[in-house]
Amino acid sequence: MDVNKKILEYLKKERISQSELADKTGITQQNLNRLLNAENIKVSQMLEITKALMLPSTYFIDGKVQASNDEIEWRNKRIAELEEMLKDKKRIIDEREDRDKYFLLDGISSLLDSEFKNIKPKTKKEILIRLRQDLGEFDKHVGSPIDFTADKYVKPVLLKQLEELIKKIESK
Repeated sequence: MDVNKKILEYLKKERISQSELADKTGITQQNLNRLLNAENIKVSQMLEITKALMLPSTYFIDGKVQASNDEIEWRNKRIAELEEMLKDKKRIIDEREDRDKYFLLDGISSLLDSEFKNIKPKTKKEILIRLRQDLGEFDKHVGSPIDFTADKYVKPVLLKQLEELIKKIESK
């Protein structure tokens, strides 16, 4: 069987479109289509395709998935790079969430100071402790933690909930 046909079969079996393969290889879709339907394919083009599909360079010749040491080393290196990128992304997300929680609590603290001037320090502290514990749920409803206290729709609802919470805490 021709290499071209093997590539087409592989794409069909793996449900990879020619446009996806074109994107991965950098070959235009029109040229890729022409290449895959030609009588033969250049070795350099086949190597581009196997590299884009992360297959051993000889896969479409001998059909074996046995990779060379260089290919295994390259894949392991790439996996390590991707894992490191994921760790960095998670760290950035965690830092943003921590920063947002700080702004959220700081905003609520300021709101308590400005709107509830007679609030007892102990009550304020308990409210902030409770909110810190329930911040995950609260944060979903508030949206942007920086300017939620100025939002004309969120602020009245938040004030009402804080008022109820103050009454509940102080009635104990």
